[in-house]
Amino acid sequence: MQSWLQRLKEFGPKGLILLIVGNKCDLHDRRQVTRERAERFAKSKNCVYIESSARDDVNVEVIFQEIAKLLPKENVDGNADDDGVLRLDDSGSIMQKCMC
Repeated sequence: MQSWLQRLKEFGPKGLILLIVGNKCDLHDRRQVTRERAERFAKSKNCVYIESSARDDVNVEVIFQEIAKLLPKENVDGNADDDGVLRLDDSGSIMQKCMC
């Protein structure tokens, strides 16, 4: 994880949004990293940490909500309503900016 983050910071675009997602949180008996350790690591790297399970639909939507909250307003390019709510269109323009 350390080397991936370093490469993203070195070669990724300026202002890259970084989230660390601990997937498969439904598999408690197979966990290799404690939640506390993962949270400490993410905090030390100034990243958001979320645990999720696609199978059980745990925090899947939250991941995308966190990305949307972290997007700078100048990157929205007119895709926000008057109330500031971000709306993703089918062109994928916003997703291309935050998915590297």
